[in-house]
Amino acid sequence: MTTEDDFHTALAAEPRDWHLRLVFADWLDERGDERAAGYRAMGLRRVAPTLWRGAGVWVWLNERYLAGYKNREEELRVSVLPDDWYNRLPPTRHASRCAEERRVLREALDDAARAFAQLPPARRAELLV
Repeated sequence: MTTEDDFHTALAAEPRDWHLRLVFADWLDERGDERAAGYRAMGLRRVAPTLWRGAGVWVWLNERYLAGYKNREEELRVSVLPDDWYNRLPPTRHASRCAEERRVLREALDDAARAFAQLPPARRAELLV
């Protein structure tokens, strides 16, 4: 893969491919991109947003929201971010959407990567273990 679009096309085909996120993190790191550590953290922690099929949005959760979906906990566990990371997700640019919903996978991943970059350095290091 030679472009960012190539990586996002591959991620769209396999949204939960944590290996690919690690390779993409290395590619971003080589280019000095601030999102590199966030993609690395998503890969190492094996987290990815879940497509909420009925609404057609990609969703990140935290533990509080996951608790409301006991019947889907196993399926949705992969989409849980720690509260301090989750709380740094920017509000969506879509009217009437809450902070964790994104219409496009690329947006959901990039927003999570940028939110990770806002964490204090010690916390980022902790989450990368």
